[in-house]
Amino acid sequence: MVCLAMTKDCCTDAVINSSISSFKTLLTHHSIQVDRLVDYYYTGQNADSVGRIIHMLCYCLKARNKIIFVGCGKSLKIAKKVVSTLQSMGMSSISMHPTDALHGDIGTVGEGDCIMACSTSGETEEIIQLLKYLDEKEIWHGEDGKRIQKVAVTADPHSTIGSMSDECLLIPKKVKECEVQNGLKAPTISSTSMLIVLDCLSLALSQAYSNGDLATRNKVFEVMHPGGKIGQTTRSNGSKTPPPTQVTIDAAKIRCGMSESKILQAVILYDWIDWNGKIQVPSVVVQSHYRTWKKTNSGTFDQYLNNILSPTTI
Repeated sequence: MVCLAMTKDCCTDAVINSSISSFKTLLTHHSIQVDRLVDYYYTGQNADSVGRIIHMLCYCLKARNKIIFVGCGKSLKIAKKVVSTLQSMGMSSISMHPTDALHGDIGTVGEGDCIMACSTSGETEEIIQLLKYLDEKEIWHGEDGKRIQKVAVTADPHSTIGSMSDECLLIPKKVKECEVQNGLKAPTISSTSMLIVLDCLSLALSQAYSNGDLATRNKVFEVMHPGGKIGQTTRSNGSKTPPPTQVTIDAAKIRCGMSESKILQAVILYDWIDWNGKIQVPSVVVQSHYRTWKKTNSGTFDQYLNNILSPTTI
């Protein structure tokens, strides 16, 4: 390691230690936010919207149309990454800045395309203007009057963009960045959340697009990715694509009749929970239910879980 000469402008040990502490604290807040996403999509009927969006996008692609991601700032950069992922699996998609769209690039938008409007606030003015223009101009309208479907990727379903869209891929926020970044409003946790949700949606969509044939999906990806380490690994395997593998989930078995302490012990020791041998959920979901139950303190925790963790509520 090269040691730099100390100058009067160098950071003191106290400043460095404080910075390290901030680094670890921010990592924790990112982790807490991801837990919030998991809890949201495992609770109630919140995942239903994901199913509808996947169906919409899959129909769009199979009709030989494309998915168009629009966004500004960090959201556009995330959109470009997601587009790259979709393209690598043979799914037609592009990214577009809404201002560029209104300066001619809108010519790439066709009937039957789907718009993914990426805006954490849901109030990005440039995107709002683009969506309004698409709604107003009959050139993009079919006989049903509404051919271009729109999905809002946002933290606020009641925002302007959320209200203008057919579906909403919600990215619920646990905290505001300025509250955990000493007043700094730079998008970090929100942009990480958007990327995670869209990456997960992309892989789920690829599964639907290939009609559940993951071996074919994986083969398409290998054909589309001849470069880098991935391409090198593919060539070393010849033309044979390894069969799809599934991670074995090591889940703690808990059931109705177990004590509160035993359930909590399982939640701490394991990442996944098997409830009554019927369903498996992440431990963070059970932790969230525990916090809710403690506020009501109605009945025993195992009885509460028995009412909550059922195939109709997950």
